[in-house]
Amino acid sequence: MSLTVYDNLSAYFPARVRLTAIEKGLDIKFVHVDIVNGESLKPDFMRINPNSTVPVLTDGAFKLLQSKEIMEYLNGFDGKPLGASVPKAQVEKWVGLIADWDGNLYVRFKSPEEVVEMQRKISKFRIGFAEARRKENPDLDAVYDAKIKDMQHKDDPTLESMKACELQLFDILDQCEQALTNDFLAGKEFTIADVVLICLLYRVNIAGQLHLLLEKRPRLDQYYQRMQERPSFQKTFHSTFVQRNPVFNVLPTLFKAQLAQWTGRY
Repeated sequence: MSLTVYDNLSAYFPARVRLTAIEKGLDIKFVHVDIVNGESLKPDFMRINPNSTVPVLTDGAFKLLQSKEIMEYLNGFDGKPLGASVPKAQVEKWVGLIADWDGNLYVRFKSPEEVVEMQRKISKFRIGFAEARRKENPDLDAVYDAKIKDMQHKDDPTLESMKACELQLFDILDQCEQALTNDFLAGKEFTIADVVLICLLYRVNIAGQLHLLLEKRPRLDQYYQRMQERPSFQKTFHSTFVQRNPVFNVLPTLFKAQLAQWTGRY
């Protein structure tokens, strides 16, 4: 096996891959990519993933760039999917409902203004960093151009898009609350449907909204308490890097952003 996953311990989408791999007991090489500090915008990584995002899975020459695809690939890798007795259609239904919810946009929506301003400074630095790397790597001009435009678009999300994200979350939580008549979301065994739901709930907690949203959803509240007791949850979310103050994680990048502003060098 030569599985490698490019990862970031504090990011939303890669957590799905780590949680799946731990539940499966797979031997995978995880490579941490500092996406905030511009590491994913370096030419070597842009050649691996032109989207400059994590997670990325490589298996020899084979490559996957989306968390949902990677999670499903790992789940079936050894022919023994999680919760094999649960109907596949039921699992796919819940994964399809939850997987495209944007936990990053939701955290942005619920962040205080001073945190949003800090995110803008980091985004400005990342755009400048990408522009500098584009000049140095003319063969990647089109790749960098597309990424820069994408970052500029995401730097200032509309209020309508953020409210739509919140309404999507409410709908997901309501459907899950009604469905949780067993210990797990899709049936009587843990499946990748639980993986995506656990990661969603953890992200809502990061945004400081979980207690409020689960007050009137007692089944989900009890479910999340059970899931937090699983060893895979502890290993996925309780590393020192994940647990420490997010502001501390980005301080080196804020310093580099200020230095770049003074010097014009990225």
